[in-house]
Amino acid sequence: MFGSDKRQAQIVVLRDIDSVRKAVANALVTASDQERPGLARAAALIEAEANQTDAQIRARWANRTVSDAGVDLGNHVEAVAAIRKAVPGGLRLTDANRLIEEAADHI
Repeated sequence: MFGSDKRQAQIVVLRDIDSVRKAVANALVTASDQERPGLARAAALIEAEANQTDAQIRARWANRTVSDAGVDLGNHVEAVAAIRKAVPGGLRLTDANRLIEEAADHI
């Protein structure tokens, strides 16, 4: 890409939390006294998730993906291979490497 930093990973974090946030907020308005504590807790969890940085979300995904593959994050080569295998259509080696480095930084 012209004018881009080649070291920048080409990974996009998609967030679709606004509709869930609104649904829980609307439910809180009409909630019974029994439902309110659970919905309030759900709203707090949603806000905490919404406040995560893209790097934290990528790191969490990478950690989970590597773990699900039965690979130790400390084994960098196998962790990179597991990440690349997990992405349909493949993932550039540099992007997979960046994801593993990010995951290790957020342990």
